[in-house]
Amino acid sequence: MARNFPADAKMQHFFEEQYDKETAARLQFHFDRKSGKTRRSTAEDPATRAATAGMPRINPFEFAIRQKREEDEALNEIIEQARARKQETAEMRAVDDKSKAVLYDGFSREGRGRARYLRERHDRAPDDKFTYPVVSSWEYGWKINDEMGSYGRPQHARTTTINDTFYTRNGISSIPGAD
Repeated sequence: MARNFPADAKMQHFFEEQYDKETAARLQFHFDRKSGKTRRSTAEDPATRAATAGMPRINPFEFAIRQKREEDEALNEIIEQARARKQETAEMRAVDDKSKAVLYDGFSREGRGRARYLRERHDRAPDDKFTYPVVSSWEYGWKINDEMGSYGRPQHARTTTINDTFYTRNGISSIPGAD
């Protein structure tokens, strides 16, 4: 079987030009280095100077440190608000009596008891179970129900239409989460 890479003359010409440019750049670098010339830095390059004209110089290390400080301050503010509101020092809130009653009702093998308790606990939002975001990924949606709670479900939502028409009706559940 014959190889057909590069597939056409246009691609061959492109690769040939790239090879020639790279070879010329390497030779130029070698001759400049041999003669004692140093390469101009990107700050001295006229094209770079024109593109960055009027832009403030930012040190990436200082920017990252400042960004981290701001994130830590925001997280500490959330933690302090949660502790002041509930006067709780533990990161996880106590379980309510209704959930505890489910825990001791039946056997896990039957889908009751501990299994049902864990399923119900898993379905609750993290901000209902914890006083502050324990993991950094929780910060993005923390207390989102307070902000979005008034919107509710869209009036013309199509979820039931999709469930009724898209998923099969052969008795095998293909809907995610349906058991």
